[in-house]
Amino acid sequence: MIIDAHTHISDTDYGNIDIYEKESSVAGIDKSILFPGGSIDVRKMTRYITMKDAPPKVPFNNKLIGDIVKRNPDKYRAFMGINPKALNTKDTLDILEKGVKEEGFVGLKLSPTSHQLSFFDATVQELFKLCGELGIPVYAHTGFGAGISTDDFAACAKDFPETNFILGHMGFGPADIDAVMHVKALDNLFIETSGGSSIIIKQAFKILGDNKMIFGSEYPMHSIKSELTKVEELEIYGNLDNILYKNIQNLVKLS
Repeated sequence: MIIDAHTHISDTDYGNIDIYEKESSVAGIDKSILFPGGSIDVRKMTRYITMKDAPPKVPFNNKLIGDIVKRNPDKYRAFMGINPKALNTKDTLDILEKGVKEEGFVGLKLSPTSHQLSFFDATVQELFKLCGELGIPVYAHTGFGAGISTDDFAACAKDFPETNFILGHMGFGPADIDAVMHVKALDNLFIETSGGSSIIIKQAFKILGDNKMIFGSEYPMHSIKSELTKVEELEIYGNLDNILYKNIQNLVKLS
């Protein structure tokens, strides 16, 4: 069994579900966790990170991925994307709670790059608390700037021990050893492999073992097969079932 725990689906000609299904089938993916896609053009990511361009104000396409899950619930689950700055705190929390209880979403996705938020914003903090109450994990990547660093995300995981946090892309940068050590220290903090360098993935495995790491592809930004190969190379060190499917399966209850 292999579960791709992080893939972005949009209605674009480079990231739609039809292309994903073809590529994931070639890679041997059995099930997937869908995330909203198309809010920014990932082919221009560096321009957003360096603030040469402002991210477009495109809402998350939660309905698109939610409908895909409804059509094929045996294969897919989805994380709801939320912009904590779009509405007031109460309405934001209501959207997440409805999404989980009525629409079947199994996690929260935050995008500090797109929405220029801080993990310490009042609404974001309330979202972290609600995720714990709803029993769903929160996924985010980290970056430069106040309130969105690896240390900041780990601090939030420490402040909300009832909530599970997934740190995307092996932390920030090609070899974020601080991210690995935070994951080791906190029971409720997990790390996802997409975009991580081979050297930090191997180092993380040696430090963490297999019960805190989660395989994801970050399609369409990265090749599904290439991202999987980086993880499968760890087979020389031990069994990979937890990384490839059991860890995310336990977090989102995907059988």
